[in-house]
Amino acid sequence: NVFLLGYRTDINKLCNSADIFALPSIHEGLSVALMEAMGCGDPVICSKIRGNIDLIDEGKGGYLCLTNDSHDFATCIKKLCVERERVLFGKYNMNKIADYDIKRIKMELMNILEKGEN
Repeated sequence: NVFLLGYRTDINKLCNSADIFALPSIHEGLSVALMEAMGCGDPVICSKIRGNIDLIDEGKGGYLCLTNDSHDFATCIKKLCVERERVLFGKYNMNKIADYDIKRIKMELMNILEKGEN
């Protein structure tokens, strides 16, 4: 089932209630929605485009599908119907997204700036 919910402020609740996060975008930068889903432990099926390929490790945290290929997306959804795989992918994503934690990014940025002053 697909529900179009409009503007929401309870994204964490929505992501935590989802079994799978699907992002069939044609264009993305570094998708905040994708990072939020990963942080909630959702396995992901997304289009194989820039940004998404930087976040999702194929076969570990989710599946990357060809853009506009509904058959590819459907096949991957069927693969994630196995609960054990969904759980493993979700845990993998939670660990991977920790690399993008704001505290870690701030520390790295400060280190870069401090090196530039020397």
